[in-house]
Amino acid sequence: IALGLPNYFSMFFLVKTLQHYQEASVVFPINNIGIAGLSTLVSFVFFKESLNKHNKWGLLLAAIAMIILSF
Repeated sequence: IALGLPNYFSMFFLVKTLQHYQEASVVFPINNIGIAGLSTLVSFVFFKESLNKHNKWGLLLAAIAMIILSF
């Protein structure tokens, strides 16, 4: 249940998003970068994982890519 419900709703909202936006080349990267960023945030908050210099740069570049793709 802990993994199934988030997985179900992530696919549900992805399909709903694709119904409104025909540009799948924008939706899929934003979805994937968002999942990576959210999972990193969860691991940082709940599991006290530390981020090294490369991880921080990767998250920053991913956030910049999301901003560029959304415009």
